[in-house]
Amino acid sequence: MNRAARWPLPVAIVAQRVRGASGRIVVTCAAAVAVVLQPQVAYAELRLNTQAPAKVEVGQRFSVQFTAMADSSDDSPSQPKLPVPTNFAIQGPSVSTQRQVNMSFGHIDNRTGINATWILASNTVGRFRLGPASVISGGHQVSDKAFIVEIVPAGSISGQRQRTGRRSPFDPFDPFGDFDPFSGPLLPPMGQLRQLGQTLPEQVEINGWPHELDIATARDPVAFLDARATPKKVVVGQQISYSVFAYGHAGLFECGNPTQPSFKDFLNHDLIDGDGNREQPMKIGTEVWYASKIQDRALFPLRAGKLVIEPMRVQFRGAGQMGNPQYDNVQRESQPLTITVVEPPLNGRPAGYRLGDVGQFQLTATVEPREVSAHEAVAVNVTLSGIGKLPQNFDLPEIKGVEWLEPTTNEAVERKGGKLAGTRTWQYVVKLNEAGNVNLGKLALPYWDPDHARYEVASVDLGQIRVKPSAVADAEASAAPAASATDPTAELPLVPRDKLAEAPPPPQYWADTRHFWLLLFLGPLSVIASMGLKSLASAVNAKFTSKRDSVKRRTGTQMATCRQILANGDAPAAASALEKALVLAIEAATGIRARGIVRDELASTLTTAGLEQTNADAIVETLNVCDAVRFTGSEPQLLARAIDRAQPLIDSLCRRSVPVKGRGT
Repeated sequence: MNRAARWPLPVAIVAQRVRGASGRIVVTCAAAVAVVLQPQVAYAELRLNTQAPAKVEVGQRFSVQFTAMADSSDDSPSQPKLPVPTNFAIQGPSVSTQRQVNMSFGHIDNRTGINATWILASNTVGRFRLGPASVISGGHQVSDKAFIVEIVPAGSISGQRQRTGRRSPFDPFDPFGDFDPFSGPLLPPMGQLRQLGQTLPEQVEINGWPHELDIATARDPVAFLDARATPKKVVVGQQISYSVFAYGHAGLFECGNPTQPSFKDFLNHDLIDGDGNREQPMKIGTEVWYASKIQDRALFPLRAGKLVIEPMRVQFRGAGQMGNPQYDNVQRESQPLTITVVEPPLNGRPAGYRLGDVGQFQLTATVEPREVSAHEAVAVNVTLSGIGKLPQNFDLPEIKGVEWLEPTTNEAVERKGGKLAGTRTWQYVVKLNEAGNVNLGKLALPYWDPDHARYEVASVDLGQIRVKPSAVADAEASAAPAASATDPTAELPLVPRDKLAEAPPPPQYWADTRHFWLLLFLGPLSVIASMGLKSLASAVNAKFTSKRDSVKRRTGTQMATCRQILANGDAPAAASALEKALVLAIEAATGIRARGIVRDELASTLTTAGLEQTNADAIVETLNVCDAVRFTGSEPQLLARAIDRAQPLIDSLCRRSVPVKGRGT
C-alpha cells in the first residue's frame, strides 16, 4: 500500500505529484506543505480537512486548501465556501473532484469528494481568524473549524531564509522551489496569476445566485448600474421597494464615491443588510459577471403625482491591491425611474382617515386599573403593529369628565419580507373627574389596505372604568349643613306687639327732606354718572375683546407648547400643536371650522369669509407642512420655519376675531 494514502488526502496527492515531477522530494517534505489546522472530522460519514500556513508576510499570497470526502457518491459535497475578514483579498475557489480508494484487510474504502483551493493576501499585520470552510452535503451545510493565520511584517520570513546562505532542503513556505504543484487546467501557475482579488472567469464554479440579480442583457460591456422600483403605481403612503444593482464584467470590483439620488418626495428607510454589497458571480447570457446590491430602500411617497427617482452614480474600481485596469475611470449611473402616485378613492373612505395611512395594521390596548376614585388617573397603553409606515397618531374619544394627557411614545421598526414593519406604543395617563361608570370609548384607525384595494379600520374598545366618589368631595358636602346651622341669620324669631295701635310717626328732621339730598348728592351723582358711562363703554369694549384675548391666550399657549415639543425632538407632536393653534385662530377670525373642509377648498372658503388671498394661501401651505411633518416624523427644520411664518399670521387672525354661532361673542 502506498504510504501517502495514509496521510491527509491533499498532502498525499501533492506528494504523488511532486514525486512524479522531480523525483527528488521525499514524502516527509510534502507533508510539511502547510500546517494542518484541524484533524479530519466526520459528519454523517463526511471527512473535512483544512490546510493553511500559520504565518505569512504582509502582502504575500498564500493558499488555503479544503478537502471534503464522503463515503457515498450520492452525498458528494459541493459549494465550498471560506469566510474571511474584510481586510483579506480572496481569489477562488479552484475546485477539483477527488476519488480515494483504500484497501485494508480485504475491505475496500471508496470515497469521493472535492478539493477547493483559495488564494489570499492581506496588507494588515496581526493575527486573524479565518473560516470555517464549509460545503453542502446531503442537503446540509457542514463546516470545519476556523483557523488562525498570523500576518507578519515584510521580510520577517523571507529575510530569515536569505540569512542561511544556502537554500534549505525543506522550506515550509516554498517546499517545491520553482515547481508549482497546484497549476493545472483549473488554476494557472501562481507566477502567472493576475493581481490578487481578480478572479478568472474560468476558475469560478457558479452553483446558483440570487434571482434578484438576473437581468436580460448587459447595458454596458464593462460595468453598469441597474435601478428597479416595485410597484410603479401606488397610493400616497404605500411602500415602494427601490433597489440598485452594480454589475462588473472585468472581475471583482468595488464601488466608490457614490452620489445618492434625491428622495425629496419620499420618506425613505434603508433596508440594506451587512452582506448586501458583496459581489456574487453570476451569468448574463453565457458570460460570467459579478453583481452586488448597493441600494435597498423602502420609499413612501408623500404626495400624489408623477414622482421621479433621480439616478445614482458610483465610481467602479478593481478589488485587491493593484485593482483591475479595465475599471479605471469607469463611472456609471443608474436610470431614472418615474413613479405614479394617486390618492386612495373617495368612495367608501371612512371618517377620520388621514392621507398616507396605508398598510395593514392592528390595534391593541390595556387599561389599568379598572376602579379608581374621582380626580384620579388610569394608565392606557395603546399598541399599533403591522406592515407599512406606522401612523404618528389617531383621534381620541371626547368624553365628558375624561382628560387625556400627552402620551409617551416608543417605536420599533424591522424588515419583514422586503417590507417595513414594526410597532408603536402610546402610554397615556387619563384623568377621570366625575364619579360613575365611565365608558372610555373606542379607538379607531382607518387605513387603506393596498393588497386588497379597500379601506379597513383597526379598532380597540377600551371598556368601562368604575369611578367612585372622591373622599374630599364627600367631606365638603357633609360640612355644608353644619355651616348653615351656625349661621346667625338662618332663623330670626318674630317678636309679638303688646297692643294694637297705630305706630307713632317718626320724628322729622330737615335732613329727611328730598331736596336736601338732591342738592347734597348732585355733584357726586354727576361724577358717578360720568364714571358709569365710562365703565359701560369699557364693558362693551371688553365684551368684544374678551373673545379675542381668550383666543390669543389659547393660541399663544399652543404656540409655546409647539416650540417646547419641537425643542424636545418630537416633530410630529409639535406639528399637531401648530395645527391646533392655527385652527383656533381661523375659527375665531372667520367662524369657519377648518377641520371639516377639504384642503383643496380651504383657501377659497377663507377668502369668501373675508381673508386676503395671500393669508389664505399661507394658511393652507402651513397646514400642508404640518401634515407632512406629522406623517414623516422628521424634518424639524421645515417645521421650525413654518412656526416662524405662522406666528404673525395667527396674531393677525386673533385681531379680527368674530362671534361664532352657538358660542356667544
